[in-house]
Amino acid sequence: MKKIPALLALLLACCGVVRPQSFDLTNGRLPVSSLDGLWRFHTGDNPGWANPSFDDSQWPLLRSGKGWSSQGYPGYAGMAWYRFKVQAPSGLNHLTLLLPHIYTNYEVYADGQEIGSYGKMPPDPVAYGGWSFQTYSLPPGKASSRQIEIAIRVWHWQGWAKQHSGGPESYALIGDSSVIQTLYDSAQGQQLFSYTNTIILSLLQTFAAIAVFMLFLLRRAEREYLYFSLILAFSAAHGWALLWFWSQPSPVAFMSTVQVVPGLLCVGLAQLAFYRQLLKARRSPFYWASFTCLLTGIAYVLLVNSSLLSAPVNSYQFSLVVFLAILPNSLWILSLLFLRARQNMEDARLLLLPVLLQTSASLFQNAAIITFSAGWQHRLSYDIPLISHPFTISIEQAGNLLFLLAVFAILILRFTRTRSQEERFAAEVQAARKVQRYLIPEHLPPTPGLAIESVYRPSREVGGDFFQVLPNLTDGSTLIVVGDVAGKGMEAGM
Repeated sequence: MKKIPALLALLLACCGVVRPQSFDLTNGRLPVSSLDGLWRFHTGDNPGWANPSFDDSQWPLLRSGKGWSSQGYPGYAGMAWYRFKVQAPSGLNHLTLLLPHIYTNYEVYADGQEIGSYGKMPPDPVAYGGWSFQTYSLPPGKASSRQIEIAIRVWHWQGWAKQHSGGPESYALIGDSSVIQTLYDSAQGQQLFSYTNTIILSLLQTFAAIAVFMLFLLRRAEREYLYFSLILAFSAAHGWALLWFWSQPSPVAFMSTVQVVPGLLCVGLAQLAFYRQLLKARRSPFYWASFTCLLTGIAYVLLVNSSLLSAPVNSYQFSLVVFLAILPNSLWILSLLFLRARQNMEDARLLLLPVLLQTSASLFQNAAIITFSAGWQHRLSYDIPLISHPFTISIEQAGNLLFLLAVFAILILRFTRTRSQEERFAAEVQAARKVQRYLIPEHLPPTPGLAIESVYRPSREVGGDFFQVLPNLTDGSTLIVVGDVAGKGMEAGM
């Protein structure tokens, strides 16, 4: 979380920093102190650095609200420690520490005692991601000592060292537990509001996936409904996974797999099936190349994430491979839409502009991620905003929403059009049945000297065979005419 919640920013006006790496709870208007100041910092690892009596006076000072890459340690990965002191009044016995997101994992110590951790630390580290504040309660009675030594042991994953600076992303707070809990709840609420765009889009995709799947159950022969419901289901799963990861600490390997595989690669496979069915496309070499690239991308992501810690992948390389895996699929879809639009296919013409905008936004977003990961630019990264207020809507989300509305409208129109055609066909069949009644006698005429019985049961709505019984009253003979038409159904009946 990079933006400071409004309530926490207001608290800064009420809490001051006394001196570098020492923070005072006695002078504020509230029993809370902002830890936005200078902390002692040292790279490396030594368990003794958690000891409150350790002399850290020779350690350099870093700003607490910024990572260490911009403060003299660019690209540093591995172990590092922060230390600072807090002055607390004797009557304040229930203290809580509120920490921002810190890259990547960490442990927190108060007067040498571990009070909490985030992620799995060395010697067998597992990189964790998540962008939420975390709270840690100090041991009872420690506040009465008047001075508390806080130490934070940080491990920064090598795979993120070039893109993300190790250490805290914003400032921390410490104070009365009830006040900190109120501030924490406020921060969580504002963080949840900032995800409104993802929540709304995921809800729309979920409901639309259910609705389209119901259409498929009504018309199982038209499989484009099934494929489109899969596109929506995978996209919605990607959105819900993002919301979960933003609010809950999760292993980076698991986060990456769940975000990339359903959200990009599985969606791509469903798109191939959807457009091939909708636009009556053949399985050309371009189609098979796109299909192969998507499967290769899935295998690559699973392989890389299964060995993420033993061989940390370069983010630029990872982003580039994923981009190359989805690029042929995007080009195949656009080329097919242009071709069918030139052939005057109505569905292709209606879809061309929304899909062009969605694909362009997606490719632009992925290009921004690649260039950001490579260090070629630092302004655009994982979410390029189109609208910032009242909540952020990214360019890619806007494209996805436009695509959703366009395709959903087209499928409803197709369903309505097909239903009208069925009703018209049923009326034509009923007319054919009436015509057939004139060819097939409902009641046989009297045939003296002969007993004739008949049963006529067409295998379909209208039969292609016929017969007549024509008695000759003058000579007592009877002519029986039987016709067998090749084929069955409406065409044979006509």
